[in-house]
Amino acid sequence: MIEILQKSGVITGYSALLVEAALGFAARVFAWVRLKKQVDTALDEFEKGVEERPETVVCWLMTENQDYL
Repeated sequence: MIEILQKSGVITGYSALLVEAALGFAARVFAWVRLKKQVDTALDEFEKGVEERPETVVCWLMTENQDYL
């Protein structure tokens, strides 16, 4: 039955749930970030720096008082 669902496109993929502590991550952290300047070069530089950090899972560009979460 699973093979039929895969071939028909009902099942499009699989995912894995990881135990973060088993990977050596003891905590999950959310951080608000406010940059000194909101110009394209500053945003690009920050995003590049975040992408280089392997422990970063996701980074969202925000509006209002904070620039990133």
